[in-house]
Amino acid sequence: MSEDQAQLALEKQGLDWGTPERVYSDTVPAGSIVSCRPKAGQKVGLGQVVTTAVSRGVETKTVPDVVGKTKDQATAAIKAAGLTPGDVTEEYSASVDSGKVISSDPKAGKVIKHTEKVALVVSKGKEPATIPDVTGLSEDEAKKALEDAGLKKGKVGKGYSDSVAKGNVISSSPIAGASGYYKATRWT
Repeated sequence: MSEDQAQLALEKQGLDWGTPERVYSDTVPAGSIVSCRPKAGQKVGLGQVVTTAVSRGVETKTVPDVVGKTKDQATAAIKAAGLTPGDVTEEYSASVDSGKVISSDPKAGKVIKHTEKVALVVSKGKEPATIPDVTGLSEDEAKKALEDAGLKKGKVGKGYSDSVAKGNVISSSPIAGASGYYKATRWT
């Protein structure tokens, strides 16, 4: 029942309409009556004041900006905003330090129902790379193999080999199969 309908119904019964209290409700639409005092069906005298609680609808909250914070800091900020932390997933990131939040879903600034959860993506840091075997490849082939592995060609040196054709890679540093965090690979 709407606020206007409730007021009209009470006045027809000889009761007085009190100043309503405004409350959030997850189940009662905004503008409708959530409850009243005295309770419906209770016997009261004529002229009795009835106070109602009128729904403001579902309570909403704004998602805080947690990008760049640690998981614990982000979780605390989400709770402080009146929201519930959701799933936390981890991804590699070339630009966000390990342990820091890359993104949230929903994003910062979005207004959501207070019952919705805020999921986080936390950085695992830079993804380690494994050096591909570029021995025997041409410079262009070696460069492509390195780029496909997320690496860049470093300094190229010249050398001599009895077993590798002229213009092809003799060796690389770091060596093929090495794993770690590299900016560039050089070869001869």
